[in-house]
Amino acid sequence: MLSNAYQYNSSILRILPNMLSVRRPNLDGYAPLFGVHKGPIKSYKITPQECEIEPLKYKYFIKVLDEIEAHNIPIIFTISPALGNHDINYYKKLLDVAKSRNIPVFNHLNDTLFIYNPSYYSDTFHMNSKGADAYSKIIGKEISNYLKENNINL
Repeated sequence: MLSNAYQYNSSILRILPNMLSVRRPNLDGYAPLFGVHKGPIKSYKITPQECEIEPLKYKYFIKVLDEIEAHNIPIIFTISPALGNHDINYYKKLLDVAKSRNIPVFNHLNDTLFIYNPSYYSDTFHMNSKGADAYSKIIGKEISNYLKENNINL
């Protein structure tokens, strides 16, 4: 019998440390990052090739959305901020899906409260604990308000 493990060969060095390490306390799925971004703050423009989504991943993304909608579960898309000014075109295909399905999008990609504040980031794309806490308060309030305004009870 042949093993299906081959597909994980390139990932094994990233997977093993987490499997072998002493377990952290239960953080309810949240693993905070620490440290502060030290490099320059950059702006990013995206090429059309970088906006492409793998067809198989896109197909299953749509299947997941179909399944969620079939069960009348509310869907909300969020785009979290990143350090520096970033090209929203990276998310164009997903934004098109949201528009075609009337899915609300809370877009903070270029939110000036965050994008020029390196103290909120451990690197260009990942918020540290301080940034995650600040962003979570804002996005949580936005989602809560949206649900109330649209009479959506979970």
